Amino acid sequence: MAHEDVKIARGAFMPTIVFSGNYFRVNETPSIPLVNNSNLITDVGKKNSFLIGATAAQPVYDPTLFAIKNSANKQKRVADLKRSLGEKEALGTVKKVYYKALFFKEMISLNKEFGRTVTEKTEKTESGFKRGTASGLEFAKAEGVRAVSATSYNEALVNYEASKDELKRLIGYPMDKEIILQGTLEEFVEQKSKSLTETIPGAVGVEHDQEVKLADAYYDLAKAEKKRVLTNFFPKLYGTFNLYATKPDLLVEPDDEFAIHYMATAHIGFPIFDGFRNLHEYHKAALQEKMALIGKEEARRSAQMKERARERQDQTEIIPLKGPKKTLEEARKTYDVAKVAKRTGFISAADYMGAEKYWAKSRADYSRAQLQWLVDQVDRE
Repeated sequence: MAHEDVKIARGAFMPTIVFSGNYFRVNETPSIPLVNNSNLITDVGKKNSFLIGATAAQPVYDPTLFAIKNSANKQKRVADLKRSLGEKEALGTVKKVYYKALFFKEMISLNKEFGRTVTEKTEKTESGFKRGTASGLEFAKAEGVRAVSATSYNEALVNYEASKDELKRLIGYPMDKEIILQGTLEEFVEQKSKSLTETIPGAVGVEHDQEVKLADAYYDLAKAEKKRVLTNFFPKLYGTFNLYATKPDLLVEPDDEFAIHYMATAHIGFPIFDGFRNLHEYHKAALQEKMALIGKEEARRSAQMKERARERQDQTEIIPLKGPKKTLEEARKTYDVAKVAKRTGFISAADYMGAEKYWAKSRADYSRAQLQWLVDQVDRE
């Protein structure tokens, strides 16, 4: 639409040509005296008359046309930047949904693995309860853990399918077809952390910030609009050329043949008084320019604040993931020790189940931390 506005503004400099045709009929033939104050009368023209021709109007001097064209170009600049930001935001939304779908995919795998172990434990406890080697309380706890595990698995499955449907909607993929998700959260974290390490702090710069560019474009548009309103106080000069043919020409002795006529005119107008509408419109445009200037300065300060934060950030380490990763490593070691201890009989089945539960929870927490970190990186881009 902004590109079309530029073309419309450019077309205003071209001449406007209008073809017209008129038909006249009078109820009686006009007549005039041959000599003043005499009774000698003669007919003039005919009852039926035709007028066919074309009119061309060419602006000679109209500063408003230049101001409108300038404003259209500024509006096009704003539209291009908004489109670029919209594409960036849409891509970021797709990335977030993709990461979320991968997270639930990993949760399905995790819950399935943990659920398999819980089911085996429950079946053994049930068998022991029937033989009298396990209490009813132990069997009830095992049943409760299995129920929770099954619920978590079903929730992850539902969320995974919902995330895939949302992803299909965003990228225009057929809803009735299966979509294959490639990669893992761990791979995306490694890839992103590597690119952050290679990025030079301050490489983006305030001058290259898209928000700053958009604010600058809005300010330029506001200035152009104020100039456009200001041209309402200037004179305007237009030229008009009329070319037409008549049948008959209205002479004392009418002729049945077509006659070609032309008329060239010029029109100049000076605005004097319009109820102060132009004056108030100019005041409004000046206030809009002031608001755009405030927005421009605020966008620049915000970009400087983000730049300073980016320079302070240690991009060689993934700080938000360090804690969950250490917890994961600790849970992994605990789980490995528990497996050996379980085989040698040093710990009970309940203690082993606790270690495995701790390991599963740590994996889930670490995946959730990875998801949040990737989402935060998308928001910072």
